[in-house]
Amino acid sequence: MLTAAKIELESLVKIKLPPLPGSVLRISSLLQDYNVSQRKIAEAIGFDPMLASRVLRLVNSPIYPFQGNVTSLTTAVNALGNRTIYEMVLMTIVADTFGREIRNSVIGRDIWLHSLAVAFGARELCDVLEMRGTEESFSCGLLHDIGSLLLCRADSAVYSEIFHQSERHDLQTMERAVYGFDHAKVGGLAAERWRLSEPVCMTISFHHNPADAPQALFMTHIINVADNLAYLKNEKMPLGEAFLNSDSVHRLGLTEEMLERVWDKILFQIREVIRAFFAGGN
Repeated sequence: MLTAAKIELESLVKIKLPPLPGSVLRISSLLQDYNVSQRKIAEAIGFDPMLASRVLRLVNSPIYPFQGNVTSLTTAVNALGNRTIYEMVLMTIVADTFGREIRNSVIGRDIWLHSLAVAFGARELCDVLEMRGTEESFSCGLLHDIGSLLLCRADSAVYSEIFHQSERHDLQTMERAVYGFDHAKVGGLAAERWRLSEPVCMTISFHHNPADAPQALFMTHIINVADNLAYLKNEKMPLGEAFLNSDSVHRLGLTEEMLERVWDKILFQIREVIRAFFAGGN
């Protein structure tokens, strides 16, 4: 039996998860105002040089085939749109908050890349299903395993053993046996600390067992599918009957062909985002 450092759930989130930076709060607040000008958003981004450089790299990537080189933040914001800008702000939060784990830890890097895949997958699944009002799908996907990153930060040696020794289906069971709680519970509390919406908090908390979610049921099923799709594809495993006949896939009416199309789009987007975030050593 693994022996973990004594960790209290509330203290873990309070101590290991820093508050949101002021620049991020300012930009997020602006993006929630439907009447805000693109110039004001660009000005707010300009106060964060790293975020500004990432926005410009992304807008000039093959994801957005614009004519010519975009060098103005105002032009970039107008071209990308508020939803994509918010997604970039969120990616910056996670990349910077857990930069040490992502750069220096195999497990941290695996969780980050998996989270990116789930975020893009959730967004693509919503588009495939032509669902409206699903703007938070990317947020839910990117943050669904933030609890694992926090556990990795708090107790890296033991959590690395748990992560690598566990089969996917019993990771939560082993986490509970060692710590008394699992990464989904930690992630839900982290989302609450960052004052994210209740549906986002619920989706993170119940992404492994969506049928138990008291609200945000549709989004929780979306994250469950994106999570399992990314895992199977990363492990080079087929989309077998267990997955294709799972409750979430069945409820959403997804087919294997639809899921394969979604994965192709995920791969392309991840490559470009990694370039935008880590080019030049950032």
